[in-house]
Formats: sequence, C-alpha cells, structure tokens
Amino acid sequence: MIGLPASSAGTALIPVVMATVVGAVLAGRVMYMVDRYKWATIVGLAFSVCAVAVLAANPGELPLALIEVLLATTSLGIGATVPVTIAAIQNVVAPHQFGSATASYNFFRQLAGALAVAAFGAVVFGGDAHAGLGPHGLTYQTIQVSGAEFLQRFRFAFAMMAVTLAVAVVMILLMEERPLRGDQPDSSVGS
Repeated sequence: MIGLPASSAGTALIPVVMATVVGAVLAGRVMYMVDRYKWATIVGLAFSVCAVAVLAANPGELPLALIEVLLATTSLGIGATVPVTIAAIQNVVAPHQFGSATASYNFFRQLAGALAVAAFGAVVFGGDAHAGLGPHGLTYQTIQVSGAEFLQRFRFAFAMMAVTLAVAVVMILLMEERPLRGDQPDSSVGS
C-alpha cells in the first residue's frame, strides 16, 4: 500500500502508541472533574469510530500524514476507555477486592487484544495458503494477491474495527454510571 520499510513502519506507529497513553491520561483527569465520567470514553470512542470509518472508506488513497492522524485519533479514543472502565470496576467491588478485580480486568483486556489481533490478522493475511516472508518481509506480493485485493482486505478489517468500536460505545452507554466512591461523603467521619 504505502510501501514503507519495516523500520519506518515501526517508527510511523509511535504516534499511535503515544496517543493511547495520552487518551488514558486525559480521560483519567476528566472523569474526576465531571459528574458524568463515562462520557469521556463515549466521546473518545465516537471519534475512534469516525476515524476508522474514514480509513475503511479508502485507505489506499490517503496520504501517510492523514493515516497517522486517523490512527492516532483511534488510539486516543481507545486509550480513554482504560481509566474509566478500571474505575467503574473498582467502584462496584469491595475495597479488599480491588486487586483481584483489576487483575481480572487486565487479563481479559489482554486476552481480547490478542484475539482481536488474531482476527484482524486473519482477515488481512488469511485465506492465502502461500503466505510467507519474502526478502522484504510480509508484503502483499508474498501473500500472492493483487494490491487491490490486499487493499480490500484492509478496508474490511477497518470496517470490522469500526463496528467493534461502535458496539463498545453502545456497551459503555448501557453501563450503569454510579457515583465514584471518592465523590461520596464518608458517613463514618465525625461519628
């Protein structure tokens, strides 16, 4: 598609990784400043859905700078889910269960991430029994499909991601938004 060598492709992903961290930090700050804390995640994921939808429309004709911005926007929204979902989980369990609840959350988040990578990888690189590494790495030439078909596979993967993120928005909307424990007055003080 764009034809970046492996080292440049890795460097091009740095803004994506940084945006995830920035999204998590911003959402963490926002959720303690507003009463309706889950809206930081909803807004972030909504931007992610829009960014991925643009990538799904025609990723082959977009300039690299725009692809970077769209991927960073996607990561920013995904990063915004982390502090809100952790706080929501810790908010419904007893304090002595914080460690177990957080560890379970992290385990299932990592498991879901691994399954998502496998699913999207299967969409992009699957279906070709001759896929393998060539002298320049894994390219659409080494999986023996035309550039147009390879691009179509990426379009489908981005469309799948847009649908998945839209489902995440709906799930966050359906999540009960309880007041955070730190926001409630402590009834034991002064007793």
